Amino acid sequence: MTKNDLPPAKYFYLFADLLVTKGFTRTLITDTSRQALHFIDNSYYEALMLCRHHTLGEIAGMMEAEEDVTLFHTFIGEMLDSKMGALVDDIALFPEIEKYWDHPSVITNAIIDIRDAAHDFDKVFSELDQLGCEYVEIRSYREQTIEEIERILKFSAQRRIKKLFFLTRYSDKHTAGELGALFSRYTFLALTLYATPAECIPELEKSIEYGVAFVRQEISSAQCCGNISFEGFQVPKIKNIMENFLYNGCLNRKISIDENGQVKNCPSMKHSYGHIDDISLRSVVDRDDFRLVWGITKEKISECADCEYRSICTDCRVFIKNENDIYSKPSKCKYDPYSGRWAS
Repeated sequence: MTKNDLPPAKYFYLFADLLVTKGFTRTLITDTSRQALHFIDNSYYEALMLCRHHTLGEIAGMMEAEEDVTLFHTFIGEMLDSKMGALVDDIALFPEIEKYWDHPSVITNAIIDIRDAAHDFDKVFSELDQLGCEYVEIRSYREQTIEEIERILKFSAQRRIKKLFFLTRYSDKHTAGELGALFSRYTFLALTLYATPAECIPELEKSIEYGVAFVRQEISSAQCCGNISFEGFQVPKIKNIMENFLYNGCLNRKISIDENGQVKNCPSMKHSYGHIDDISLRSVVDRDDFRLVWGITKEKISECADCEYRSICTDCRVFIKNENDIYSKPSKCKYDPYSGRWAS
């Protein structure tokens, strides 16, 4: 697009559902509606910020070299062609989305690990319900029979739970019919069977039409958590991005119970606030030291503060490079924001 194609009196409006995050080497535009990621040079980040207050003509007038003006107009043309923005007469009529996040629940999500010890799930789900918890992940580090799974699920019924993610080891005793019956009774269930033999997955996916995911990866303990890779990224909803901006994306409003019954911020953490049999979840949540990690944002974390992925990455505060520094970079993160490269 040439200079003459862009009316100088117009403003360029970047659609509000596209969120911009500047990193050390490049800028990320997250398209929350189309579930896409776009990368641009950091110099164009500055141009987009100017577009919030200045017309195209005013911005072009700030540039000394004609080449820079041409590049700017070409960039705006590409954004328009990609339907990432529009030309408007009055930018004030198109405010940005306010960076704000809140939720009526005291706790929004919980992780419960199980192996051999039997938790009192009636107590656990009752107390999570009182805290308003809507999302629960149960991770079993051994095979669970359908009967064992259902015994737990019965305590979760008639609660506030919108989704219950259940991870357990694959067993050839799990039949398609049994799994189908399970999903018909518990429509909020999402089941992941890990350590599934690779040769079994295609046939299993054909025969089971319900919410079951089959993965080859072995998950032996809470130590398997905290991996950060590009393949693991999903484009979050705007509300989740706002939570990542303002709070810790992993630990905010979360409570966990490890396989031994210890109540923690995360099952992988060393520090426990007591055993679930001896304390209430409410008493833990009310503690200031428990809530402290909720406010550790990416802007406070070494290297993450300079990373363009920080708005879509959920972080990890357990496996970190320096165990003596809570603001240290996640040790299982494969990305270097200063080179813009992922380690193999």
